[in-house]
Amino acid sequence: MPIVHGGVVMTEEPFAVRPEELRALAILLDDEVHRLALGVAGLPALLVAAPEWGAGTALTGLEEATHAWFCRLAARVAAVSGGVRAAAEAYETVDDRVADRFSALPR
Repeated sequence: MPIVHGGVVMTEEPFAVRPEELRALAILLDDEVHRLALGVAGLPALLVAAPEWGAGTALTGLEEATHAWFCRLAARVAAVSGGVRAAAEAYETVDDRVADRFSALPR
């Protein structure tokens, strides 16, 4: 039976949650967090080799701002990764609880 929500017709299609796939996704997100947190660290500096150039100061500021932006983005991705892990745990907890309740029913 279709469900209408906000003028959009939705169907009741079954879905499956695979906690192991959620955990695998969280690992991939953690890898991205690591790369983002490093940001421009370890890359050749943007600084101009000639200290008398005025662009040196501007490029230093740009490099610092870029690194800070990458770190903020890394923090947001880390939060998503934690949420994905928490969802996997929650689904498994609910599944275990339901299995325990069904096994306790008299037959």
